[in-house]
Amino acid sequence: MANEKVTQSASVSIIKDNVNRMSQTVDQLNANQLAISQQQTELRTAQSAVKDRLDGIEHRPKQNDNDDRFSDLEAKIKSLETTVDNIRASSTNDPVFFSANPTKSFGTNGQPVPFDKMLAESNSGFDGSSGIMTVKIAGIYHFVATVMPYSGSV
Repeated sequence: MANEKVTQSASVSIIKDNVNRMSQTVDQLNANQLAISQQQTELRTAQSAVKDRLDGIEHRPKQNDNDDRFSDLEAKIKSLETTVDNIRASSTNDPVFFSANPTKSFGTNGQPVPFDKMLAESNSGFDGSSGIMTVKIAGIYHFVATVMPYSGSV
């Protein structure tokens, strides 16, 4: 019986050693799993950053696109220069102006206002009887008018 107790005691000791080693192995596996999980998170972050950079590169205009845009801008500049040259060529040194007054009260009803008393005029294209101005010379025009409502008495 004493031999049996020694054998059982040795077996229990071996089992405890095995349990301790297994527990250490499980602890080591848990630590490894945590490290792997952290590395996976770092890899996902790095992968996302690389994807964002690649997306940025793919959306950059290509050199050909820039060349096309540059050519379009050059053509537009040339067209504007031609327009300015045409305006300069068609302009004269003669001033363009008119000054006119109406001689009676009127209602417009959406129609042109007749200013039948021409005070001064030069190359304006303004027809006071109809209130219509036809531009003869290309350019920028400035108009000033003073309008008052009809009160019924003077």
